Amino acid sequence: NVRYGGRTAVPHDDEQRTPETTLPAGGTLRLFDRKGRGVLTEIALTAKDVGADALTNVWVELSFDGKATCSAPLGTFFGNECAYHRGLVETALLTLDLSGKDAKCSNRFPMPYFTSAAVVLANRGKGAALKTAFSVKPVAQWQLISPMVTTKS
Repeated sequence: NVRYGGRTAVPHDDEQRTPETTLPAGGTLRLFDRKGRGVLTEIALTAKDVGADALTNVWVELSFDGKATCSAPLGTFFGNECAYHRGLVETALLTLDLSGKDAKCSNRFPMPYFTSAAVVLANRGKGAALKTAFSVKPVAQWQLISPMVTTKS
């Protein structure tokens, strides 16, 4: 279970996956769009023939509760912005494996939302298309653990 602000979310098997898709230069791909409450527990991506160009020109755009909250290049979002390290970068919450010509990426920061969540991949480059498969793992709606107390002034 994921706890956030005195609340918890109960996990369920609701992973949203996109099959391998080609994202052309200038194109966007909506990967996840959900109304209601929940938490994104992982955003994962595999991509073919990834170079520094894709890591800087393909962007991950996140919106939570109707507000754009994150817009970052693929490499930055997964922890290896310019592909200076063509190996495995792995931390407790981020993984970016560039040890081969393909990329395997994972971001496991808990990302709570209360009314909506959206994940978009945007290819802002002018060069080659990106062949990618993506998965987003949400957690079920929030359940109140402890009551919130408010006082009147």
